[in-house]
Amino acid sequence: MPETDYQPFHETIVDAIHHATQSQLGCLGALIRVTKIPKNHNAIIAEWKAQTAIHGYGENFLGVLDSLLEQKAKSAAADAPQANRA
Repeated sequence: MPETDYQPFHETIVDAIHHATQSQLGCLGALIRVTKIPKNHNAIIAEWKAQTAIHGYGENFLGVLDSLLEQKAKSAAADAPQANRA
């Protein structure tokens, strides 16, 4: 079996959203909503908004935008104490 160059979910999901069909976008949205995403929130949010617009969904389709914004805020809050120590 050939070696695979695995990448983190928060990097690969952007391309997956970009190439998703209308039905696949729903599957990805359900997955995103229940997955802990530590980084790359802005890129994921931007691609999600673009693709939901293309497919005629509201940008908060399935509650994904709310979930991403919540995770982004939690990530920033968790990083803040570390920045203050530096």
